[in-house]
Amino acid sequence: MPEAACSVFSIQDLTTAHAGALSQINAQNDLIESLQNQLADCGVATNGPCASLDHVTYGGHDYALTEIGDQCWFAENLRSTDYTNGDAIPASANWGSTTDGAQAVYDGDENNAFTFGRLYNWHAVEDARGLCPSGWHVPDDTEWQALIDAIGAQGALQLKATSGWTVGPNGTDDHGFDGRPAGKRSTNGVYANLGALATWWSATPNDNGGDAHVFSLIDNSDEVYSQQGISRQQGRSIRCLKN
Repeated sequence: MPEAACSVFSIQDLTTAHAGALSQINAQNDLIESLQNQLADCGVATNGPCASLDHVTYGGHDYALTEIGDQCWFAENLRSTDYTNGDAIPASANWGSTTDGAQAVYDGDENNAFTFGRLYNWHAVEDARGLCPSGWHVPDDTEWQALIDAIGAQGALQLKATSGWTVGPNGTDDHGFDGRPAGKRSTNGVYANLGALATWWSATPNDNGGDAHVFSLIDNSDEVYSQQGISRQQGRSIRCLKN
C-alpha cells in the first residue's frame, strides 16, 4: 500500500471500514440462520444441513462447505487472524507460556496459510470472542464423534485430501472434507509433521482443566484418532461446524 495511504487518518478510516464490513458479514450470517430456523419451524426443508449454501464468506475469504451426515462443516481449515468480533488474534512470541489466544502459520511462511490454514492454541478456542463466523462454532467431542459415526471409525481415508500427504498415502476425500496434513506447533514453538498429520481442536476440555482434546488423521493409518491430554499451548488446526 502507498505510504500516503497509511497516514493516521487513513488508518482510522480503514479500521472503521474493516469493522463495518465484518459487522455486515456477521449480520448476514445471523439473518440466514434466522430465516433457516423460521423455515424449519414451519416444516419447510432448507435442502440439507448446509441449506443449499456452498460457501461462507468470513474474514475476506470464501470457505467451501461440505455436508457429512446431518452436519455442515467447513471444507477447509480456518485461516483467520481475527476473532469473530474483529479483535486480532496475537501471533504470540511466547507460544509455550502465554495463556491468551494465539495463532501461527507453519514455519512462519504465509504461503502455508493458503494451503493448510493457520494453527491456533486452545486458549483461542475457549475465548468468548469466538473463532468461527456467526452461526458457526468449534465442534466438541460429541460433534466430532457424530462425524466419525457417519463415515465409520476406519474412515480416515475418506476424510484425507487427495494430495499433500507426503509420508503416508493420500486419501480419497469421499465427502469433500479435504483433510490436509497441516502439522502442528509444539509447546516449545517448534513446528512438526507437515505432510504427515492433520489434527483439529475439539471445544471439549480435559476433565482436569489443564489440557484439551483433539481429533487427528495420521500417515499410514485409516483410523480417526481421538486424543485427550493435549497441552493447550500446542498449535492445532480449526474446523468450524454450523450451529
